[in-house]
Amino acid sequence: MEDVVYVNVNNTQEHVVAGVFDGHGGDHVAVQAAEMLAAHANTGAVLPSSSSSAVVSDLYQHWNQRFAKDDQAIPCGSTATVCAMQKRVEQGGGQHVDTTVEVLDIAVGWVGDSQAILVETEEGGCGSTILFKTINHNPSHVDEQERIESMGGCVKRFERYRDDGATMPYGPWRVFTACGSSGLAVSRALGDRMYEPYVTAVHDERQVTVTVARDDKKKYTLVMATDGIWDVLGEEEVVAMVDDLCRGFPGIGEEEDEEHCWSTVLAHQMGSSALKKKTSDNCGVVVIHVS
Repeated sequence: MEDVVYVNVNNTQEHVVAGVFDGHGGDHVAVQAAEMLAAHANTGAVLPSSSSSAVVSDLYQHWNQRFAKDDQAIPCGSTATVCAMQKRVEQGGGQHVDTTVEVLDIAVGWVGDSQAILVETEEGGCGSTILFKTINHNPSHVDEQERIESMGGCVKRFERYRDDGATMPYGPWRVFTACGSSGLAVSRALGDRMYEPYVTAVHDERQVTVTVARDDKKKYTLVMATDGIWDVLGEEEVVAMVDDLCRGFPGIGEEEDEEHCWSTVLAHQMGSSALKKKTSDNCGVVVIHVS
């Protein structure tokens, strides 16, 4: 099992840090990255004075420093998708008007193909939309392929012989080093030092601020999962699951236990659906009921 997930929520639920990691070539980098994320959160490194974006950037800096000195990270690597979220309440209004709002500062940073989506759902599960999603770091993406080939790397697919003797490409596009290698199906990852500089750990990041009024009935859900989920489940299927659950849990968010139960139910539904669709990869998923 090379997929690892981690979630840390502080006692007041004002600060959340979570991550999903999909290891390849072994689980060393995925396990180490998750343990470092846990240590980072548990030692108080995630402070109220730090922005969510700063927390994400700091995590990647620590990971890169750690794996640059780790010989086990030469043949081994991991995707990483991490979320930092901070919640604050802003007071407003006058004598007869209450404009108190909850402000959510969300940052998601990633390398590889463990995708994250933020879903906004109307009251009663009457329609959901994706506010943002991460873009996978695949070698076939134009920008990634140009970057890799400009440094002397190679992007291609495996080939096999047909019955008539001709070669036929198969499988995903992969990164190959100039001197030849077994090929890697992601263009960014933690570790994987044998593929440097073609495979990099420079992360991309998305930031969003969500403002929720006290009487706002919309729901916001962050889903992060490894490719064992996304290879067989489309985004629209996950959005439909969110809609269905919002209709089944009309009071979501009113009770802490109910909120946690709802997130757990969605995570289990995604995993079960992926297995029923006969996913060929390990599955890791984190669901956070943002508001």
